Amino acid sequence: MKLRFVFLGILFLANIALAADLPKLIIYTTKSLHSSIRKSSHPFKKRFESICNCEVEFVPVGGSNVMLSRLILEGKNSPADLVIGLDNNLAEKARELDLFAPHNVRFDHLNLPITWSDPYFLPYDYGYISFIYNSKKLKNPPASFKDLLDNPSIRIIIQDPRASTVGLGLVSWIRLIYGDKAKEVWKKLKRNIVTVTKSYSNSYNLFYRGEADMLLSYSTSPAYNMIAEDNYDIKAAKFKEGHYLQLELIAMPRTAKNPKLAQEFLKFVLTEDFQHSVPIGNFMYPVIDIGNDLPKEYSQIFTPDHVLIVTPEQVKKYRNLWIQEWLQAYSEK
Repeated sequence: MKLRFVFLGILFLANIALAADLPKLIIYTTKSLHSSIRKSSHPFKKRFESICNCEVEFVPVGGSNVMLSRLILEGKNSPADLVIGLDNNLAEKARELDLFAPHNVRFDHLNLPITWSDPYFLPYDYGYISFIYNSKKLKNPPASFKDLLDNPSIRIIIQDPRASTVGLGLVSWIRLIYGDKAKEVWKKLKRNIVTVTKSYSNSYNLFYRGEADMLLSYSTSPAYNMIAEDNYDIKAAKFKEGHYLQLELIAMPRTAKNPKLAQEFLKFVLTEDFQHSVPIGNFMYPVIDIGNDLPKEYSQIFTPDHVLIVTPEQVKKYRNLWIQEWLQAYSEK
């Protein structure tokens, strides 16, 4: 009996040693994405680990801007092999900082509403910025920005564009529709705004408690309520002016300690093993066609009549100006 326990103990220690010898792929994520991965137990993590014979560690570091700041501060000492959770609004800023290496991944099978050709940032999901609401409480939701602006009794919660990519998407959305009149629109929209939060999770909690009629979110957000909660009351309002397209991105820092593993994961992101987890984990659209495997709940989500997106040149030239425009208009009494 003693020999048996000794043998089992040796096997246990051997397994620990083998695990310790596995290469580790460190991926910086936003806190919201990390929470999604943790809560939904994404099968893609174990699947990739079985393919690469490695360990994948997701490290939550805050929002997209925080991730970029951390990479700058860490410099060549950064342990991050990949960064996941950036978006098209921040891609140009990240490119200017020269933090990332080319991904070298073929993406000719992407299924997106736009053409993608960026050599540094690879999209892994996408969605449309929208306002969601409870259809049992708000019987007549606005069908346009004009409807919303003309009805100050509709209370909304938005996110700070300086900290949130969703909030930054709203700034871009309004600018693309109203152009130089955006500041006046913000002054008018201020009557509707209950509060501005730093993160999406904070704003969602407030909305869920009934603190507002509508929440700045994504058109696909109700898929979460339908799939995870069997709740079909949460809807997204379709605006006739169109909706702003947000693509979430993954990229490899130039300082990656395991570039080969990172390259493997970048290729893996565009496979069905990863993409099947997007609509049920991130509750966004996958970037490849998964056919009938897209959950049936997505058939209840609208497709915008007009897809709006800023060009990298516009982001580079006007991003800070548009944020200051919002801040000034929102702060004025």
